[in-house]
Amino acid sequence: MSEAVRICSAHEVPIEGAKLVSFQGREISLINHQQKFYAVENYCPHMGGPLGLGRIKNGIITCPWHRFRFYLQTGRSVTNPAMSVRMYPVAIEDGNLMLTIDLTPGQSRNHG
Repeated sequence: MSEAVRICSAHEVPIEGAKLVSFQGREISLINHQQKFYAVENYCPHMGGPLGLGRIKNGIITCPWHRFRFYLQTGRSVTNPAMSVRMYPVAIEDGNLMLTIDLTPGQSRNHG
């Protein structure tokens, strides 16, 4: 079952930066890029690198470990479209970031 969940205030995510949050055992990187918010699982499907610490430029986030790059719009890899990172839909309500998250217990990560 999916549900919209308040994660934090939109003001807590730095402009052109990221904020790492945890929700039900998941690490999620909230990204504020070009006046739009994105939520990406903080786990690179290549080798588990921390995506939230990566560089964000031109709508692409680059994993700091091995430089795998992913489109923020879709989560797909720039060089290998078969590889993707889990993205969560983001909405803003009353200045808060709301993520649509599957609340089913025991849900596993999407590794690509």
